[in-house]
Amino acid sequence: MKKIIPAALALSMAITTVPAFAAVEIPGDIAGTGYEAAVSRLLEEGIVSGYKDGTFRPENSVTRAEVCAMIIKAGGQSAVADGAADTFSDLSGSAWAADFINAASDAGIVSGYKDGTFRPKNNITYNELSSMLVKAAGVSSKDITGGWPAGYIDKATELGAFENTVTYETAADGAKLATRGDVAIAIFNMKDEIAQAAEAGYVKEVPVENGVTENKDKIGYEVANATEEFTGEAMKLSLEDAVKKMQTESVSAETARLNKQGDQNKADGYGDSYSSMKEAMKYMDYLDLSTQYQMQESGMTEVNQDIVKLQRDFARANIETNYQAELNKIRLDTIQTYYGLLQAQDALRIQEENLQVQKDILALTEKKYEQGVVSKIDLLSAQNSVVKAESDVTSAKNLVAQAKMGVNMLLEQPLMQELTLTTSYEQLALPEISLTDAINSAMKQRNELTSVEFSKQVMELNFNSIRYRYGVRSTKYKDAEVQMMQVEQACELMPANIEMDIRNRYADIHAKYQAVEAAEDTLAYAKEGYRIANVTYNAGMSTISDVQQAQVGVLSANLGLSSAIAAYNQAVYEFEIAIGIGTERISF
Repeated sequence: MKKIIPAALALSMAITTVPAFAAVEIPGDIAGTGYEAAVSRLLEEGIVSGYKDGTFRPENSVTRAEVCAMIIKAGGQSAVADGAADTFSDLSGSAWAADFINAASDAGIVSGYKDGTFRPKNNITYNELSSMLVKAAGVSSKDITGGWPAGYIDKATELGAFENTVTYETAADGAKLATRGDVAIAIFNMKDEIAQAAEAGYVKEVPVENGVTENKDKIGYEVANATEEFTGEAMKLSLEDAVKKMQTESVSAETARLNKQGDQNKADGYGDSYSSMKEAMKYMDYLDLSTQYQMQESGMTEVNQDIVKLQRDFARANIETNYQAELNKIRLDTIQTYYGLLQAQDALRIQEENLQVQKDILALTEKKYEQGVVSKIDLLSAQNSVVKAESDVTSAKNLVAQAKMGVNMLLEQPLMQELTLTTSYEQLALPEISLTDAINSAMKQRNELTSVEFSKQVMELNFNSIRYRYGVRSTKYKDAEVQMMQVEQACELMPANIEMDIRNRYADIHAKYQAVEAAEDTLAYAKEGYRIANVTYNAGMSTISDVQQAQVGVLSANLGLSSAIAAYNQAVYEFEIAIGIGTERISF
């Protein structure tokens, strides 16, 4: 993990002195555009960079990691290692940005998700950009009116962040992905405010009653309440309804239908070619040798005729299987997104239950404090636990909102459409099929096997033709022999790969089923531990810390069970598709 220090101090630590800004070549794709002034200045100051091909690509999206780096640099900050670990658990894949993300977290500009991740590669929206810019400018959450995202968009607009932006126009664009060009303009517009806030140490803690401090500004935009923006009559949606809608009405469904028509066109094309070749071959023997040779060199041979016939028959036989593979992919994508919302809602339920428990503990502690049997520190500890639980509920609500927007985006309906999921969040039954039957089912249906077998048939026809025409000593034959060996090897390996895939999935399902059972036992044990801690606390035999620790165990076990159910159920859905056609299209 890194600390952030003023750039002036960082420069004083350097061995040599360099100019503050270096002249840079203006990328060709921003020259003369609305991006030029902002981007060129930020390039000079090293806040942003272009691509190796001399472009800036202002219309590209921007990741959370990239925006953290830009904002920290805009604040005139530099990173210095202090030996501590990364703030978040998923920064190893974005090592280049880890220092900047840690610095942004330290400054209260961002915070991670409930699972301890930051998701640095996720693209950022204008709503999220607004929150980061406002916090980076030193604005406290108590100065935000209207909640998230409206309050932050309004404040960012008031500060001038979106003056002269090219893509962003109004708050209605808030949910859209921010472009590199607009992010550069917004940071350029607020660079002075960000630098001043950085010099002042940013805004972090806000005092609250009873001597407890609530780190509101340390809670990033992920924790802000976004649920109040959903509108309209709640749309009731089951998992199967969502899948049906995606498989019939979505852009993905239309793409699948177009691909199906394309496959039909290919099959028809092969059929036409075969008919033409067959008709031409009837008269081959009546032509002079020179003409016959020219026709053969152009591909008019009995072998090629057989290959085209094989392609025609194979294409016709697999039009529907290709289409079904695409529908299977749509189904899995829909299930994953739907379950993301189901799990987020379950996590919210768990956090709300925890909040109520923490309030009950606080009420009991207040009563004991009035009676003089607990200390002030116990009361403050209980109050802090309620504040923390309230923050966790807010964070969970925001995750529900994000997941709900994800479902709406997937279904291509208004982003803020209210939803009511009707599929219950419960563990599915174990598939009854045996491992042997599952493997046999996959061997008979998987598109990957069908594809390599077809390739082998085509290659055999072509290989035998080359051996007959050119002889075994020719270069053409030797090249074809290598290709034939490669195809045969693929045919030999593919069944083993499919079998290993099914065996792994089968074992994974049973392992995750047992993980759910273990999570249920852990939850039961944690609840009993809390009950005992509560009884002994009431009897004066334990402390508030013991009760709170027991409740933390209940909360953790509840969340663990919820995650285990989601992982198991999704593994079941994936297994059911894997023992059939699968999700891979065949190329004809």
